[in-house]
Amino acid sequence: NNLGLLLRDLDSEAAKKEAGDLLREALASRREVLGDQHPETADSLYNLGVFLQEKGDSDEALKLLQEELEISSGLKGKEDPGTLDSASNLFGLLTKIGKPDAAKAIARTYALGPNGEIPEISNAGAGVVPTEAIKF
Repeated sequence: NNLGLLLRDLDSEAAKKEAGDLLREALASRREVLGDQHPETADSLYNLGVFLQEKGDSDEALKLLQEELEISSGLKGKEDPGTLDSASNLFGLLTKIGKPDAAKAIARTYALGPNGEIPEISNAGAGVVPTEAIKF
């Protein structure tokens, strides 16, 4: 998982492909060993989802990020900072791909601001999550 995250930041297409492969392997391994409802499995879903979002594969990213948010919300609650980060990122993706009603539903469910921002953190919100926000 961590090696995949490091490789994704390289400019090489080969490195990005390898990063995607490693992130997929990490997710598959965590699902098999830890199960679907485990925080580390959720982290792998999030990391692969963000990678795919940055790569422009919005459809697969959306599925993974929705699943991650559901798991995180169930495990940690809707007010947890990590859950709120996930909700804010999903809001941004939904807005970007032209699904404003779904984005508004996320904002209502997680008490996000009108632009998907987390209430106490004004710089969080819509868009692709920066590398430093990746979950390890």
